[in-house]
Amino acid sequence: MVITWRITNLEWIEQVGENTNVVKNVHWWVQAVDGDSMGYTWGNTQLNIDNIESFSSLDELNEDIVIGWVKSEINNTYTKDGVNGVDIIEGEAKTMCAESDPLRKRQVGLPWQ
Repeated sequence: MVITWRITNLEWIEQVGENTNVVKNVHWWVQAVDGDSMGYTWGNTQLNIDNIESFSSLDELNEDIVIGWVKSEINNTYTKDGVNGVDIIEGEAKTMCAESDPLRKRQVGLPWQ
């Protein structure tokens, strides 16, 4: 089974202290694929920008960096019964994949990008 995280959109605040265009909200999609079966889940994560220790400008960002931020924030803020948030989210996609409902075979994106 292959798990893939994608960032579908970013929201940023124009000015926070001396930093400009500070990413605050990240919209994401997680997909599990096993052969012809697919499961997915999506959501958004508010990043904590109270104490920015290291700042990356928008033009320095890539999807891997932002996925790292999202996973870190999810694991810092969301656990259930001792399981971290990333494992819970990926587990939801895996469960849907195992159910193999053909109506759940979807993709995300925009045709004009």
